[in-house]
Amino acid sequence: MTKKKVLILGFSVTAEGPGFVESAHQKLGENAGFLLSKVGIGGVHPQHLKFLIEGLLQDIRPDFVVFEISTSAFRMFHKEPALHQEALDWILYRCQQHGIGAAFLDLPRNDVNSETDWVTAMHRQICQEHGIPHHPVPQREKLLKDVVHPTPAGCIYYADHLLELLRDLDLSAQIVGSFPVKTEFGACDCVTETTKADMTHMRGGYVIDMAAITPERPLTLPLRSDMAVVGLLFLMGPLTGKMRVQVANASANVFGYDEFCYYERVSIQIFPALRGDSVTILQLPEVPDTVLKKGDKELGPRLGHVGKILYERPLIHT
Repeated sequence: MTKKKVLILGFSVTAEGPGFVESAHQKLGENAGFLLSKVGIGGVHPQHLKFLIEGLLQDIRPDFVVFEISTSAFRMFHKEPALHQEALDWILYRCQQHGIGAAFLDLPRNDVNSETDWVTAMHRQICQEHGIPHHPVPQREKLLKDVVHPTPAGCIYYADHLLELLRDLDLSAQIVGSFPVKTEFGACDCVTETTKADMTHMRGGYVIDMAAITPERPLTLPLRSDMAVVGLLFLMGPLTGKMRVQVANASANVFGYDEFCYYERVSIQIFPALRGDSVTILQLPEVPDTVLKKGDKELGPRLGHVGKILYERPLIHT
């Protein structure tokens, strides 16, 4: 009998390794009735995940997804619950359309009171409405090494809660009810049949091919007529800098450098919709003025890497 595949999908807490998912896997052993895997995308928030979910589901093809998305700091700078509701609706709608079950493992932050947190409340409500298991993990002292990332003891604590959730799951259960989705959110690969992959970025189970851009070598890709370009997934690191996304006569600047660019990581920036027949991504030549938190700044020519163009378009129900 083929074992069902359970995916733990989250952000930087899930990405850490060895972390709580690895601890849970070790405790499960080889006799578990399912296969456990993870994808953790650090630096990404739920409003970004809605663009990536379809590609992740198609690439990994899980039978069940446990979402670890309450650890994101988005609630600190996005005060509009409607944006989070929109992301949840689309993410769960895509799971439902693929026949994939879902659950929520809400891990704590030490700067959030889960009793009054609107994110926890929204997760609880949407789970109740759609027959989705919801497992909020209580805060415990001395189990976090910063605002959100667990210590080794915290990893064990989280693993125990994950196992508690998994033990009670019906992996054949489906998401019930309907979702008020009117817009399709998705992502086009920057690496295509005509643009080679210059690097593959791997972290926390997330693997993405990326195309290089330099001031002398921009990247141009065609667009469908109903697509609006609204964001870019790219690499931030020592040699990155500002980029420009150009569609027809309009453009958006993407700031691919900050004080943490002494190491490489994936980032996403959202911008106002751009519409046209094609999109061009340009790497600007200027070395950013930003001072790094540690280490010396690389002053060489700027080299960018882009992975996905984020888009939205009207949803056609089939």
